[in-house]
Amino acid sequence: MVDRAYSTAGLIHLATGKPVPPPESDDVESALCSDGRIVEGVRELANKAKLLRAGQAELAEGAAEATAPPPSLDEVEALRDQR
Repeated sequence: MVDRAYSTAGLIHLATGKPVPPPESDDVESALCSDGRIVEGVRELANKAKLLRAGQAELAEGAAEATAPPPSLDEVEALRDQR
């Protein structure tokens, strides 16, 4: 069971509600998660989200074109006459 949770103020013990002291410097988690790496990760995620939204918009546009009704016989003949 997890006995601590993150808040805007830092770590809080769930059972007591009191602040938990910061981890020791040799803690693996704190060594791997420096502020710079977190910011870099957030930027990477933002770029991925931006690319995914652009792809989603492109797919939605293609889906709208794919569901359009086929041209009528008169429209096909008009196109044929234009050549």
